[in-house]
Amino acid sequence: MVIFYLVLLLVVFAVLRLVVVLVNYIYTPYLRPFELIDHGKILVVVGQGKNTASLVNLLHDLQNQSYTNFEVLVYCSSPLNSIPDDQLAFARVDNRFKFLNGTIREAGESYSSNFRNVLVEKSSGSYILFLDPDMRMGIHFINAMVANMKHRKLAVLSVTPHYDTTKSFGVKIAVSAVQWLMLSLIPLKLIGKHFNPKLPLTDGMPVMYNAEVFRRHTLTSVTIPEDLKRAMYSKEFKQLQLRSFTLLGRKEEISCSCFTSYRYALRRVAGGLFDFFSGREWLMFSYAILTTLGPFITLLAMPYPFTFAYLFSVLLGRMLVAALCEQSAWSAILLFPLQQLVLFRMMLSPLYSSITGHKR
Repeated sequence: MVIFYLVLLLVVFAVLRLVVVLVNYIYTPYLRPFELIDHGKILVVVGQGKNTASLVNLLHDLQNQSYTNFEVLVYCSSPLNSIPDDQLAFARVDNRFKFLNGTIREAGESYSSNFRNVLVEKSSGSYILFLDPDMRMGIHFINAMVANMKHRKLAVLSVTPHYDTTKSFGVKIAVSAVQWLMLSLIPLKLIGKHFNPKLPLTDGMPVMYNAEVFRRHTLTSVTIPEDLKRAMYSKEFKQLQLRSFTLLGRKEEISCSCFTSYRYALRRVAGGLFDFFSGREWLMFSYAILTTLGPFITLLAMPYPFTFAYLFSVLLGRMLVAALCEQSAWSAILLFPLQQLVLFRMMLSPLYSSITGHKR
């Protein structure tokens, strides 16, 4: 009898996760389209990245935006004379595009300090938008970002893009596994004033700041571009009760191809999962064990109606999450066992690093 009630908790947990997915699915947490209005100048900050073609595509998308009152700052980690001509051509034909040589610094100044000082100088507009160079965006994306910031009265808005999983079967499994975890444990409607969870899929997430808030409260904690997302989860940010929000982006609005291989996705997402569980190794390990063995435990220890409730909740939930993220719903079901094993593997990676002291 004791075993029955213990396993019943697994069934209840699965049903509750389905409820969370249904809340997210009904709420449809996407960027809302709004009328095109000039809400002030925007500073768009883009890292140089390693893929020249990807950056050129992104700069083309920026050039074609319906919202035109912006300045693009491409922050380069290499000397300007080594930058391909097809990138620099944007600055020659459109004065909104500027390339900053990150290697030119004051004596004793670090790369991080140089970046921060540039932002102090340049962040004089209304908003600052940070973009990954591996993104593609629709023509109304910036307008939608600004309009949602104004409409929701936000200090920070981040968007989970549509992730391109066509390049690797492993990436398809890894990304969908984390999307399932994120959208079945967090009602996105509650993010903001109520709590600011550390979402595991942070790679490639566009983040827009209110420029005044950024200058006053965030700039001191910024070191390099990758730390910007951590700044919005900082203790100071929460104490100020500033509103932040996370939305989902549709494929035609914003997409990202930053995960080019299974190994790369595994390494980058694993650290996000560690933060998602607030670094609690026991919680990560318990979650991985119970959700991986859950189907077998319920099949062996529960009557048929409870087993059906468990499997129905998990499978329907995965289908709805796949639909929300514009992935294949049938793949979400067929790849369910592999996704769970990959999720378990991703959780073991930061756990091992935490125990051994290696950097994640």
